[in-house]
Amino acid sequence: MLRSTAEPQEAATGEAERRPRGAIAVAAILSTLVALVLVDVVADPPPTLVPYSTALVVAAALGLLALTPLLHTAAAWCAGRLDRMPRPARWTLAAAALLVLTLVPAVIGLAVRVPPGWDAGAVLDTATAFARGTHYDFAEQYFAWYPNNLFLALALGCYFKLVGAFGVTDTLAAAIWLHALFMAVSSLLAVRLARRVAGQAAGVGTLLVTVPFVALGPWSGVPYSDTLSMPFPIAILLLADVARTAPRGRSVLLWAAVGVLTAVGAQIKPTVVFALAAAGLTTMLASRGAREWVRTAVAALVALAFAGAAFFGSSAAVRGAHVVQFNLDTNTQAVPFTHFLKMGATGRGGFNADDIRNTLSTPPADRFANGLNGYLDRVEAMGPTGYPGFLLDKLGWSLGDGSFYAWAEGVTRENHSFPAHDPLSEQIRRFYTFDGDGAPFLRSAWQAAWFAVLAVLALSALIRGPGRDAWAGTAGRLAFLALLVFLALFENRARYIYLYVPVVAVLVSAAVADGHAALARWRARRRPDPDAAGSAAVS
Repeated sequence: MLRSTAEPQEAATGEAERRPRGAIAVAAILSTLVALVLVDVVADPPPTLVPYSTALVVAAALGLLALTPLLHTAAAWCAGRLDRMPRPARWTLAAAALLVLTLVPAVIGLAVRVPPGWDAGAVLDTATAFARGTHYDFAEQYFAWYPNNLFLALALGCYFKLVGAFGVTDTLAAAIWLHALFMAVSSLLAVRLARRVAGQAAGVGTLLVTVPFVALGPWSGVPYSDTLSMPFPIAILLLADVARTAPRGRSVLLWAAVGVLTAVGAQIKPTVVFALAAAGLTTMLASRGAREWVRTAVAALVALAFAGAAFFGSSAAVRGAHVVQFNLDTNTQAVPFTHFLKMGATGRGGFNADDIRNTLSTPPADRFANGLNGYLDRVEAMGPTGYPGFLLDKLGWSLGDGSFYAWAEGVTRENHSFPAHDPLSEQIRRFYTFDGDGAPFLRSAWQAAWFAVLAVLALSALIRGPGRDAWAGTAGRLAFLALLVFLALFENRARYIYLYVPVVAVLVSAAVADGHAALARWRARRRPDPDAAGSAAVS
């Protein structure tokens, strides 16, 4: 058995391998929820823009699961080669991987890029106007309703100004390159975290998840918060894991970085905050004795202090940049969170035009109560038995979608004149447009691979090892579980899960590594002991 499949390569101390209190319970809850969703989706597939054959997809998923030992063996072989490489060669390989993982989604995104017409379009058009010193009129109305997207518009606007200084005028293409880089960084951070949890082979194994769903994934052509926020949850978990066992001075700096990353990431996608909450809670659960509790308290204070400072600093920057003309401090038009709670209690929890019209036609002072009362009325109508089934169906529609709602958002479903006409782009569009002749194959491939991922995640609570019991395994599960609970209650979309794909990749790859190690231990116990056999023969 390869060493890298059995134990963490970078565990600094015995403390790093200590199981947090409640780790098994957290794993059991998440695995049970994922198993229920998986069974629900297979038994009653929700509607999808590009249909797939459930029987064929399930068969393909089972085939992938059967290949898991072989795939892990291949990952372990690659890990062994990496271990024997000198450090400069490994850094060179990492740089090459970053380049390839950036180029692939960038090329796909440039081939299928069209101006998005939903929220992504409002943010991109506002950022472009800001960079060019002009004004986008719709921004005044849109950001009065959804001011949470202003930070992303400002950040992209500053980026467009920077690349514009070098003669770049196609802001959509520039944004695609940026989010391709962000997704590539996310994949490499997943490699690093999985390596800390369950060894080098687990790190390499994350690429079996991130390559099909991130590098070759469905959202390469739409640079928006779902992709631009992707590095933050995985980076928060990685830095927090390192900070726990680092020397005191370095630990403080790392927790400060965790706080800043949380503040920045949460202003791009609020669900990033679940990673910090999970990291803090898991650190508390892993603490033993007064000294560790003090260290945990200091870490929490540092992270929260820097998160608060970064949040208020960036908020001040948004106000000072005047991306919009209205006064943010006196804006009363913002849609309250209870609207999304109400909208999450009908249909499958997705966007509902009637609900948003109702909210916007309600006087601002009454919108909070309107959303809350609407939610309570809908839950009461479903009853105590109907509401849990409704929540399961909601999660089946989002968590069970291996395309992450690709092609189904706003005007991306409409035909457009694509700007890229080279032969490679034409071939890419055969698969990466919803009406392309290769779209059913790609959709089915994503779905089969995602079913396999969910199956491993559902079984992972049964597999003893670092992937289940280590700090990062518990923190990753808590963060992902918080996201699923959020989606069950509020507005629901499969693409809202997309930023946590690298975290899922770590959990799944570590579970496979643990399973491989457990199987090797079982085989070793069954293998006859040559020394014992020889002694028996002599006697």
